[in-house]
Amino acid sequence: MYVLADGSAKVVYTISISSPPERVSLKLFGSPLYIEAYSDDTVVPVDIVDDTVEATGLGENLTIKYYTLDLTSKSGDTWILNLETPYHVTIVLPENALVYRIEPENFTVTLVDGEPGFSFNPG
Repeated sequence: MYVLADGSAKVVYTISISSPPERVSLKLFGSPLYIEAYSDDTVVPVDIVDDTVEATGLGENLTIKYYTLDLTSKSGDTWILNLETPYHVTIVLPENALVYRIEPENFTVTLVDGEPGFSFNPG
């Protein structure tokens, strides 16, 4: 997940498909402003039902990307990201972001496309 400077978030799911074709259902973190899905290099249709996105993986990989405004809030100059997830998630913050506090405290720091990211277990 990439948090952008305007407070929106770009959420990227990357799923390995063991025996294509396979229908995949994933919980959305927020209402999508824009959504797209690719199975390998082929665009595939998506269905959104309540807070779930569904797409079919036609090959070995399925990528679902969407943008949402539902994960951040602002108090004065401070942006707050609040997320509860059933998945392992890595969050990449905007360039020059100053981090005041991270909860839960059991996270790891990793590189995502050369940018620092914070990886969290489900929860």
